[in-house]
Amino acid sequence: LTLTTNLDVLFYQYLYGNELLTYLLLHYHHTVDEIARPDARPFAKLTSVSLCGMVLLPDPNLLVYWVPLPPKVTQLVLRHQYIDHFEFTSERETCSMPPLQFLQGANALTFRHPDPGFTLTLRFLEVHNCDFGLGDLSALLGLGYCNNLEVLRLTKLGPPWHWRNEVDWSVFGTTLNRCLPRLYDFTFSLWWDAGDEHNTEDLEDSVGGLQAHPRVEFLRIDLGLVIHSFHQNAVAELLALPSMAIPRILKLLGLSNANPVFLKRVAQLWLADECRNVLGELMEALSECKFLCITTYYQPTEETLWGLEEIGTSLAEKGESFGVSWVKGGNDDDYEYLVLID
Repeated sequence: LTLTTNLDVLFYQYLYGNELLTYLLLHYHHTVDEIARPDARPFAKLTSVSLCGMVLLPDPNLLVYWVPLPPKVTQLVLRHQYIDHFEFTSERETCSMPPLQFLQGANALTFRHPDPGFTLTLRFLEVHNCDFGLGDLSALLGLGYCNNLEVLRLTKLGPPWHWRNEVDWSVFGTTLNRCLPRLYDFTFSLWWDAGDEHNTEDLEDSVGGLQAHPRVEFLRIDLGLVIHSFHQNAVAELLALPSMAIPRILKLLGLSNANPVFLKRVAQLWLADECRNVLGELMEALSECKFLCITTYYQPTEETLWGLEEIGTSLAEKGESFGVSWVKGGNDDDYEYLVLID
C-alpha cells in the first residue's frame, strides 16, 4: 500500500487485531532523498478514506484504539470501531516505519493537534456503529480539523447510557454552530438497539441550539433527542421544535427511532372528529421543508398506519412528501428496511 502514490480512494475492511498496523500505513512520510518529489510520498493524493472493522465485539474494554486524521482527505468514514481518541498524522523526516514493538506507542507517532499549515480539507465525516464519547467529538471539532465540514453523519453511537446521562445537551447545538459553520447536512442517532434490545428512550434534557444554525437544511435526528416523545405533551413539544431545537430553513426533516406511543397519538388526532394534522402543522412552521421522513424500530398497528397514510395523503395535496419506514431486524447492520408509506 505504501507504494501506491497515485491512490486517491481507500476502503479498508480489517479484522480486529490488525488495526494499529493498518492505521500506521496512513501516516505520511518524507523521503530521505532530498530530490524526491513531494507527491511521490505514500497516500499523498488520498482524498477519501473508509475504515471498517469486520466484527464489533460485545465488550468495549477489549479493544480501545485511536483513529488517524490524514491531511488533504475530503471524506472520512469510520464504521464498527471502538474509538479511544483521534490523532493527527504528521509528515516525518524519514520514510522508515517503526519496529513492531513500538506499534502500541501511538503517542510517539501521532499528535493531538494538527501541524502548522495543516490544510482543512475535510468536507464529509461519517461515524457509524462506533463507541466513543462526546468529549472526543468536541475535542475534534474544537481543533479545527472539521471547520470546513459540510456533511456530518453520526449514527448508532454508543454506549447509549453515556450519551444519555453524561452529555450537556443544552449546548450541543451551540457547539456545532461554533465549530461547523459550513454544515448543511446533519444526521444524528444513538445506538438505542444495542444488545438486541430496541430500547427507544428519550433524553431528560432535549438537544438545544440547532435552531440557530444558519446553514443546516437537511436534518435527520432521533425523535427522543429533541422531544419527550412518551410524554403527554409530546405533540406540543413537536410543534415547538422550529423555535426551540431545529432550524426553520430546513428542506428535509427526518425523525428516526420514533416510538409507537407517539405515532399512535399522532394518528389518533387525525382519526378523531377534528381530523387534526399535527405533522401538517409542523410542516407549516417549516415553510421551506418539503420532505418529512419517520423511521421506527416497531411495526405500527393497522390503525396507526391507516392514520399516517391519511396524513401522508393530506400532505401530498400540499406538494409535500411524507414517508414512514420500519427498521426490522437485528441490532447491527443485519436488518430489513421496510418502507411502509412513500
